[in-house]
Amino acid sequence: MIKTKSQSKNWRKLKLGEVLELKYGFGLTENRRSSGNVPVFGSSGMVGTHNKPAVESSGIIVGRKGHVGSVNYSEKPFYPIDTVYYVDQLKIPGDLKFFYYFLQRIPFQKIGSDVGVPGLNRDIAYGLEIVIPENITEQKRIASILSAFDDKIELNNKINQNLEQLAQVIFKEWFVKFRFPGHEKVKMVDLPVEASAQAGSELGKIPEGWEIKNLEEIVEIEYGKGPASKDLKSKGYPVYGANGIIGYHNDYEFENPQVIVGCRGVVGSLFKTLPKSSITHNSLILKPIAIEKFYLFYLLKQSNLQSIVGGSAQPQITIKDLSQLSVLFAKKEIRNKFEEIVSNLEDKLFNTIYENQKLASLRDLLLPKLMSGEIRV
Repeated sequence: MIKTKSQSKNWRKLKLGEVLELKYGFGLTENRRSSGNVPVFGSSGMVGTHNKPAVESSGIIVGRKGHVGSVNYSEKPFYPIDTVYYVDQLKIPGDLKFFYYFLQRIPFQKIGSDVGVPGLNRDIAYGLEIVIPENITEQKRIASILSAFDDKIELNNKINQNLEQLAQVIFKEWFVKFRFPGHEKVKMVDLPVEASAQAGSELGKIPEGWEIKNLEEIVEIEYGKGPASKDLKSKGYPVYGANGIIGYHNDYEFENPQVIVGCRGVVGSLFKTLPKSSITHNSLILKPIAIEKFYLFYLLKQSNLQSIVGGSAQPQITIKDLSQLSVLFAKKEIRNKFEEIVSNLEDKLFNTIYENQKLASLRDLLLPKLMSGEIRV
């Protein structure tokens, strides 16, 4: 049962340093990581995997440099790198998962900036006064309520990954292996070796009626013009850069999803944007003329975008570079069948994303109330 209280009872005031120790992460550069399933955490969250954990238990990860004050949690043994602190046990009896959520309320990013110290200073953090429920069972109940939201969000993310993988499997089966509906009745014809390699086809023959086209024949390409970094907000409509969503804004440029390619920074990245979004100048927007949107997206996923990266001092992809990319272009009827199937998958994907946004908003609304004792469980 959840009850609302005007003030907390049986809650204890402590210093953060009395409750936990922020331990330094370990040096592990990307080129030293071995293949494995141990999550590697940096200040931006999970940044890769390794074959051996540095911490043999679950734990909290707090950003020390870069994304200062970010808070993540690993349910299994993990490897925190040297841009983070980690917490694998408490100094007092308590629930570690509760403190994962509790730490999210602390504005760590302001601690160092307030005193001119770069990064998160442990000694300053240890001096922070906190108020927590003494009853461990209550801590566990609070954590379980918030975890239920995160578990559902994680499940939805896995569903979306499966939907995208299904679309990719269909694309590869139809447009790379050429096993599309009715392929048995279609004649295969020779494709010049140069054109085959350029288009990324795995075979020397292609279905009759299919063509090699440059992107400029089937799409219009333009630079994004979204809001500057200084104008980004923590909530609102998503703003995309070359590495995905980089923030939010009060307004949006595009009502419908767009296909974008990173042209600066994370060069050659590929995204489908959410409806009602904006796109910064670090990405190129591909607007279909004679091609279907989702077919275009998965066509580009099979293309070697890195092959058109130019620039030596600063790698980039220009409109001219991208417009000259050659792709294998299927006949319209088979493209339409693919688009119909994938559009249904994309609708489910977008609906799941919106459900996650609502779940996250409700969780974020409950978190401060639960952690302050305003709502008791």
